[in-house]
Amino acid sequence: MPATSILIVEDVVQLAQIVQELLETEGYTVHCVHSYEEGLIALKAVAFELLITDAHLGSHSGIELIRIVKHFRPDLRAILTSGFPISSAQKSDPSFRCTHFLNKPFTPAELYACVRELLATDCA
Repeated sequence: MPATSILIVEDVVQLAQIVQELLETEGYTVHCVHSYEEGLIALKAVAFELLITDAHLGSHSGIELIRIVKHFRPDLRAILTSGFPISSAQKSDPSFRCTHFLNKPFTPAELYACVRELLATDCA
């Protein structure tokens, strides 16, 4: 069985690298980009199984990225990370079906648990 492919969209390069290393040690295939635009291009080009994105990506947001991608990939699983609270209205938005929210800072154990739980979810 091929490794699960994960895309990380995170504008803090060092954080993206840490998360990438953590997930690769668990056997996942991970690709990182550092902007909303790069994330959108990557998601249109490759059928990643999981998107991990920061809520705040410069002039755009990870929230917006998830909403757009769900139009052409409604089955895509996503983890939205943020150091700021996510409103309950945003969490209940139908665009966020099969999306988990992970507050920063998070531990490796919290990341692993969130990834495993989400990948075990049927999003078809």
